[in-house]
Amino acid sequence: MNSDGLTPLHMLAWNGLPHISDLTRTHSITQVAKKLVEKKADLLQSSGSLPHRKDPNAKNFRNKTPLELAAGQGSTFPKQMLHLLTQSYHFPAQSALFEEVAIIAKANPQAAVVLLGNIQTAKPGTVQEQLRKEVIQRVIEGSHMEIFIETLKM
Repeated sequence: MNSDGLTPLHMLAWNGLPHISDLTRTHSITQVAKKLVEKKADLLQSSGSLPHRKDPNAKNFRNKTPLELAAGQGSTFPKQMLHLLTQSYHFPAQSALFEEVAIIAKANPQAAVVLLGNIQTAKPGTVQEQLRKEVIQRVIEGSHMEIFIETLKM
């Protein structure tokens, strides 16, 4: 972790390996992301609050998970590959699928479809069951309306 609280996964999420040729970039990003997660990189780790940074770019990095960072403006991470930065892709049973789909859909609706397709292929039935659980939990908490409205705005 660097002084801004950015982990290697955050750095991948921001840069997306720009020095790699387009021909091998997709494969390389996939391999690096999978290896970082395999080595216990925390997909939910937020960057620091960056109180020492006053530059305009600091807001892009302040208190962001790798997924939020990659989906945000300024990131060169390929938006069609955002699924690689989700709990839902790597650990479907331990994820916040509804929330992750909403973050991805804002950046690239097709990438949200890719995430759901990957999960459905790897673990049939997981998508529906996970979404059902999350929606019920959000209704119980009373926090469902704001994310539903944000999703509908897309």
